[in-house]
Amino acid sequence: MDRYELRERLDEGAAGMLYRAVDTVVNAPVTLLILPAPLVATPGALDELRAELAPVAHFRHPGVAHLLHLGQLWELDSAARAETGLEPGAAALISEYPDGPGLDEWTRQFPGAQAPLPAVLDLLWELAEALDALHGAGLSHGSLNPACVRLPPQGPVVLGASLDCRIHAALARLGLGKSVDDTRGDLADLARLADRLLPAIATAPWREVIEQAGEPGGTAFA
Repeated sequence: MDRYELRERLDEGAAGMLYRAVDTVVNAPVTLLILPAPLVATPGALDELRAELAPVAHFRHPGVAHLLHLGQLWELDSAARAETGLEPGAAALISEYPDGPGLDEWTRQFPGAQAPLPAVLDLLWELAEALDALHGAGLSHGSLNPACVRLPPQGPVVLGASLDCRIHAALARLGLGKSVDDTRGDLADLARLADRLLPAIATAPWREVIEQAGEPGGTAFA
């Protein structure tokens, strides 16, 4: 598929299909977020999305996978078409992919799939720092869930930061959907990760955050 080889579908939702891939030109792992068809079919939509994504592309933090560029895919072999259902000209967001296990794979290495408390607290702290940096830059993640977390040796990295809400903002400007603001949703998503990773505690304080937020909005990859 152009310069990319698809390796694994990581997730799928309203914002598109997320794949792990390899950029064969530079031999580097990347993610491809295949964008919804209306963003390609609607005149001016991709330019609108590029403008929306400019702050995301300029944002840098070691705990957030960097957005590289928005491109269109013109050379699709039969295997890529069968896997994705795409036609030439489909659009994708290409981002860095940190080399490390996913959250579920990481927890399975421990007895009973329960990571030690100090390791979980360190992980949650680093994720909170990444979210705080995003919020400080006027951004949000918008769809934090286990599929979006990778754990390379240098520390956890989140995938897809701010892409979902920016895609929805571009669609909203074109009358194709509603804009979303997920800054508060990020905190609830982090609380859900804490509830998943930490030992069962009947009076866990993070449960109040989850209850106030309600069910996940199902925006991107939840």
